[in-house]
Amino acid sequence: MKGNVCFLEDLTRLIQAGKRTELAHRLRPEAAVVSGKIEIYGREAAARWLWEQPRLTTLGEPGIQMLSGQLMLQRGTVQCGGKPLRYVLVIDVLLSQLVHLTLLEAAVKTESAAASGRSSDLELLLTQTQKFWLEWDLCQDTLRVSENWFAHFHFQPALSNLFQDQTRRQHSLSGAQIAEIQSQLRQGKPVPPIELSLRCGGKDFRWYKLELTVKKDGQGQPVKVLGLVSDIDQQRRELHWLRRLAHQDCLTGLYNRFKIQQLIEETLRCAPEGKRMTLAVMDIDNFKQINDAYGHDCGDEALRQTAAEIRELFAPEDLVGRIGGDEFVVLLQEAGTGEQAGARLEQIRQKLQHLHQPPAALTGISCSIGCAFFPAQGTTYRQLFLKADAAMYQAKRQGKNSCVFY
Repeated sequence: MKGNVCFLEDLTRLIQAGKRTELAHRLRPEAAVVSGKIEIYGREAAARWLWEQPRLTTLGEPGIQMLSGQLMLQRGTVQCGGKPLRYVLVIDVLLSQLVHLTLLEAAVKTESAAASGRSSDLELLLTQTQKFWLEWDLCQDTLRVSENWFAHFHFQPALSNLFQDQTRRQHSLSGAQIAEIQSQLRQGKPVPPIELSLRCGGKDFRWYKLELTVKKDGQGQPVKVLGLVSDIDQQRRELHWLRRLAHQDCLTGLYNRFKIQQLIEETLRCAPEGKRMTLAVMDIDNFKQINDAYGHDCGDEALRQTAAEIRELFAPEDLVGRIGGDEFVVLLQEAGTGEQAGARLEQIRQKLQHLHQPPAALTGISCSIGCAFFPAQGTTYRQLFLKADAAMYQAKRQGKNSCVFY
């Protein structure tokens, strides 16, 4: 996108053309809009609000400031419903998407008045978006930060403790890492975004992203480093939740089919010579009848309680996962002899029989278990699983509610 063109004009053209879907795509998922007392967060809500507003007409070219290699700040004035509004917006120039927009009522400023208000515009935007800027003067070796920094973090950074939380004296980065980053910046070399865990005042630690860009003089020599600190704690939590969702079975909380296979394969591959393990496949007997007789809610609860009991009965180092509707797989990493492994599995089978669940008529769970031994009967997940699965079906044919070794 061209920096001298107000991004709002691009959005206005999409609105006039009736391209509502394309408008939403020009906003970041976490886009925010602040107008007076109105605060709107999220792509869909922000796009809907923009779509419903009177036509915005820009007055003159916007003022431009690069906050980082990816983020651009634009400021200026627009006409909306016959009323002048001052805008401050942040754009992701790589994706050509709106990150944040602030609209404030204001008279049209003269060029000199607009220049004098740049700092207050930026500080206002930073306060509203929980962002913070810093400026490292390489020539004078001094560090400046935005006005909202101390009120938020409760410590005044210096070059020696830029990434240090003074309340706990903990670093998100090691001293060697900080020295390396500073050396790269002094040489005018780019550095990737840095994720930091900083204490937010007297509250808990939160995650922040620091984006740095080097400003050079006419001779190409680095003179300043400009940085933008953004709160990414929510994004980190959402990413952690998505990763957890990708690895866990949503009903039981155990590893899902894909993750348990990955973990078992890795464990078998890294097993030291002489290590013996047991792969067990467990299937709840007559589970379809439980669903048919008591309903799927009861069946789901039976699965949840069975999974919790299985996880409780196995050792912490054992790997437990749900691989099908009523089927579980377990890798016993400290199996010992075949007799010892069999005794453990028999104990678990008997314990499940005394598992009380609603309704009252459902007083226990029986299961059929099949086992295969590593490395005697296989050295890969597939080899062991096929044999343990065959043994489990043999237990079914023998009358169910038993444990069979391949």
